[in-house]
Amino acid sequence: MSATLTLAVAKNAELPAQGDYILRDNKTPGLGLRVFSTGVKSWIFQKKLGKSSIRLVLGSFPSLPLESKFNPANGETQKGARQLAEEASAQIRQGLDPRLEKKKQLHQTQSEISLNELTVRRAWDDYVAHKLSLTGKDKPTVRTVRDWEKAAEKLQLSPMWKKPLLDLSGKDLLQEIGRITKAAKSSRATNGGTTQASCIMRYLRASYRFCITLNELSVDDPFKKLNLLAPGWQSTNARSRRIGETEGSMRTWWQAVDNLRTRPSKDSVTIADWLQLGVFFGTRKTELLSLKWSYVDLKNRIIILPDTSTKGRREHVIPLTDHVMCMLKRRHQENTERDHTKRDGTHVGPSEYVFPSSRKGSKTGAMSHLVEPKKTIAQLVKSTGIPFAPHDLRRTFATLLNEGGASDMTVEKALNHAPASAAAKFYVNNPRILQLRKTFQAHEDAILLEAGVTQPKIQMIEVSPEDYELLLKIKAQSN
Repeated sequence: MSATLTLAVAKNAELPAQGDYILRDNKTPGLGLRVFSTGVKSWIFQKKLGKSSIRLVLGSFPSLPLESKFNPANGETQKGARQLAEEASAQIRQGLDPRLEKKKQLHQTQSEISLNELTVRRAWDDYVAHKLSLTGKDKPTVRTVRDWEKAAEKLQLSPMWKKPLLDLSGKDLLQEIGRITKAAKSSRATNGGTTQASCIMRYLRASYRFCITLNELSVDDPFKKLNLLAPGWQSTNARSRRIGETEGSMRTWWQAVDNLRTRPSKDSVTIADWLQLGVFFGTRKTELLSLKWSYVDLKNRIIILPDTSTKGRREHVIPLTDHVMCMLKRRHQENTERDHTKRDGTHVGPSEYVFPSSRKGSKTGAMSHLVEPKKTIAQLVKSTGIPFAPHDLRRTFATLLNEGGASDMTVEKALNHAPASAAAKFYVNNPRILQLRKTFQAHEDAILLEAGVTQPKIQMIEVSPEDYELLLKIKAQSN
């Protein structure tokens, strides 16, 4: 059945008693209206491609118009059934199957929608989820995960957080560096906030490149543009500050830390011990703050930090010296006697941490370890006039070891750095604890002497009567 299709013809087409029939258009070859007994009417296109008959459903009537219409509200033109049929006919003349082309178009549209949903936030979440799924030495440390959480808190305030990843530009990244830097400005912000901004942007770069690689996308990397807009953004001025730079400054600092023990604050003694042990151990801030008693062997005078708790994912061995042993024994005794209870009054026993916090979790009520006591450090800086941060204790440790004559290989081991030479990596990467303990003991003695805790030892020298007479003659002649 054929006719010149119009909207009126389509509207008034009679419904069959059962089944369906097709009303073909005389004007556009292949265009037709399929009418069902249920009252449903659909625009179709049907034509032969070689020996095969191609049938394509263009859309339903009346939601799909017969002729194309321009919508002034959005400035777009809605294609009608006649135009769609003409486009399908043109594809057949080129030897293309309109059904396959429609599927390709649909797939492309879905891909575009998927890419639009790939926002900066989603890329970040996918990257973190992938990292957390890793096992063994590839699994991120607790410190790294905490750094990601802090970085995400900053990025959530950014206007680019919900932006499609492929729309990210070098200008967006430059503005974000400025925003983070400005927000971080305070008396305690390292390098005016640029250190924090640089760290967050490096994490963001890792998540961006991970998702680009995962989705096999070809893009113009905005971070390369950022390198041109802000050269050196990924590097910051390394600090070289240490305790004890000037005459008597180590004693001043040490006595100020000792004075914390007389304060009424519950955590003052714990903070004082943490700061002083930081100079003796040279560990990173978080590694020492989260130190557990299960890592401490007082009997064999040794601490073993497992690879899961260190930044470099390498086991760290620390020999315990005389003064350090006294401090740790006292800490252990205080921890054993201290009453650790939850908010509901439940006794939970001694803390598992060497430096427990008196504060309890806001949600769980559980005891944890100290977090960096910034207020106390700020007070120490103000009272002594000696500016310092926790990492400065690590630099002080390395400097004093070097001044005491320790080899570069020994300093590397004491800091738990990756070996720099092949010899250190494959042959002597594990110095004997016996020798390492001597180095640490000499280091401890030098600190206690400079801090005024101990006095120089007077060495007695025995001389013969003849040498003594000669010494007296030389002295008389010099007078």
